[in-house]
Amino acid sequence: MRLRLFGVALCVLIGAGCGSTRASTINDVAGDYRLSENPKMGLIIVSTRFSTDCKNGENPSANLGFMDSHAMYSGVSEIPLNDPAIEQAFQAPPGHFSVKSLFEGTYRLRHLEVKNGPSLYRETRTTFDVVAGKAVYLGEIHVRLTHCDATPSVTTSVSDQWARDSKLFEQKMKNVRADEVIMRLLAGPAAKQ
Repeated sequence: MRLRLFGVALCVLIGAGCGSTRASTINDVAGDYRLSENPKMGLIIVSTRFSTDCKNGENPSANLGFMDSHAMYSGVSEIPLNDPAIEQAFQAPPGHFSVKSLFEGTYRLRHLEVKNGPSLYRETRTTFDVVAGKAVYLGEIHVRLTHCDATPSVTTSVSDQWARDSKLFEQKMKNVRADEVIMRLLAGPAAKQ
C-alpha cells in the first residue's frame, strides 16, 4: 500500500500525470511542404475564431486539444483558438488559420480549454479523418465564451469559410493547390456543455 501511495505521489510531484497524455503543439507546415515527400501524412486545414464578453480586459488564451484514435503518434496536440503569441489571420472577431501535417487516421477533438482568464475545460467528441497524401479542410471553428464575469459558458459552431480560407491557403502553400483540397467540415458542435 505504501509503495502504491509513493508511486502516486511521485507522479504528482514529477508532473508526469501518470496515465494522462502530455499536450504538445504541432506547428503549421512550411510553405514549401510537399505531400509527395510525406506519403504517410496528410494535411488538415482549419480556421478558428474566439469571441468573448469579458468586460475587464481579459484576453484569455484558448485551444482545442486533439489526438489520434490510438494516441500512437503525438499524444494530445493543440489547435489554437486564441493565442496572443501567434499572429492573427483575420479580425472581428480575431482568428487563426492553420495548416498542419498529421499521420493518416482518425483523430478526435478531445477538449476545449480556456486559460489565463476564466478557466474553462470542456470535453469534446468530434472526430475528423486525415487522408494520406491529401489536404482536408475542416472549416472554421468559432468558440464564444459568454458570462465571462459570472459563470462562464461556451458555445461552438462550425462553418464553411473556404472562400476566405482558400485565399489564405494559396498565399501560404506553394506546392499544394487549393482546388485539390477535400472539403470535410467538422460535424456538429466541437464542444459540449
